[in-house]
Order: sequence, then structure tokens, then C-alpha cells
Amino acid sequence: MERFVDYLYDVDFVLIVSVFGRGCVGEMLAYAHHCALDPYTNRPIAGHVNFCPAALKSMKSIEFSHGMNTVKHELTHAFVFAPPLYPYFPGAGPPQRDGKVNLIPNVAQRFTRVDWETSKGPMEHDVYMITTPKVREEARRHFNCSTLEGAEVENHGPPATIFAHWEKRVFEVGYFQKISRNVVLIEVGIKEEMWEIGDE
Repeated sequence: MERFVDYLYDVDFVLIVSVFGRGCVGEMLAYAHHCALDPYTNRPIAGHVNFCPAALKSMKSIEFSHGMNTVKHELTHAFVFAPPLYPYFPGAGPPQRDGKVNLIPNVAQRFTRVDWETSKGPMEHDVYMITTPKVREEARRHFNCSTLEGAEVENHGPPATIFAHWEKRVFEVGYFQKISRNVVLIEVGIKEEMWEIGDE
């Protein structure tokens, strides 16, 4: 990035977009991550989104209208919704290793449900949640539950999925389903949490 420094003025975020097969598995359409953080605010200042050529080639023309949702989804990962960024959120506690993930007090936490309903009766079940104040507030409003700890995230699948995607069982967001308003509002809450760092 150093060779471009002379060309970038008054820029908040640099996004690098590519179309490479490297890193693409199965039906993956795209992936994203941040590349650099501001040394003073710890905000992401550069990110990368890669689109998988095989998935793009196999898309039907009618499916391209869903492309914008994919772009928004991946940008959210580059800006804020990524486990490596959680330790920089306001109020974040020190990371604590928990199996495949790091729990971040006040940001990304695990809760045990002791009365999880199954076909064989109640059992204990762990759920993982984003618990920042604004996300918790929006989740409580949406589900009309004043004791809800936060918004539930995926706790299984490949490492890049855990703590980086809303729990489909709860939010019903599938591969090409329209993103529901509550998920968008919760993502806005996460962005607000992260981007307040330098505004205090």
C-alpha cells in the first residue's frame, strides 16, 4: 500500500476488490476481511473483498439482483463484523479462549441455556451472542424480551463463520434470502459500536 500513499487524500477507507479462485470453497460467492487498522483509533482503514469466479460464472442472470446484498454483507465483514476486530470495540474485555473461538467480554460471549427444548426433552445448550449495548438493545426490542443478552451468532461451521454471521435458526438469513430489516438494524448497531471509538 505504501506506493499508493501519494495518491490517497482525505480517504477514510480503501477497498481492494478482486476476483480470484484462491480461498474459494464449495459454493462460496465471496469473502472479505480488513487489511489495516488506524494506529490511533483501531478502526479498519483498508479492506479486501474477493469474489469467487466459479460462483459468479454459475449464477443465473436473475440471481445478479442479489449481488448487492452479497456486497453489503462482505463490506460489513471488512468494516466491523469480524472476530479479529471485536477486541477493539469500546468496553471490550480481554479475550478468553473457548474452544475454537475467543470470547470477548461485553462484545462476543457464550451463554448456557439449561432448558433448551429438544424432541427428547430439555437439555443444556450453549449459544453465542454479540452483546454490545446497541446490539443488545435492538435484539431486545425486536424479540420483545427485556432480558435477552444480545443477538445470537453462528457457533458452528468453518472458523470464518463462527461469531461472524447471525444465527440462521434465529434470523432466517439464507444464502440468497432477502436480509430482513431486524438483521440490518442489528448490523447498523454493530457499526455504530465500532465507529464510536474515535468519536469519544
